[in-house]
Amino acid sequence: MIAPRKSSAMLERARQSTQDGREQAARELLEWEKVEGAIREAAGKGFDHVNLAPALPINIRDTETGRTAMERLTRLGFSASWDSRPGPHPGTHFYVLSISWTT
Repeated sequence: MIAPRKSSAMLERARQSTQDGREQAARELLEWEKVEGAIREAAGKGFDHVNLAPALPINIRDTETGRTAMERLTRLGFSASWDSRPGPHPGTHFYVLSISWTT
């Protein structure tokens, strides 16, 4: 049997720093004016969907900002989902926010 790993202050700081970095990336990508602008730009070109991907291949779907954006888009009548994409290393993945307004 493998003994459970003990937590350390350094480990907890690393985990918190990871979450803080993900939240910052989500805020940068999902600032509401940017989301609206991406939708307007895609629609203006004739598309009925747009994908928003973080600048780095990190998971932002479980951030507060990610959840809030999904709730807002859904409330406004858009279809929104987090779609998995392959990450830079074998067996890794990250998510892009896929927004659709098809009829």
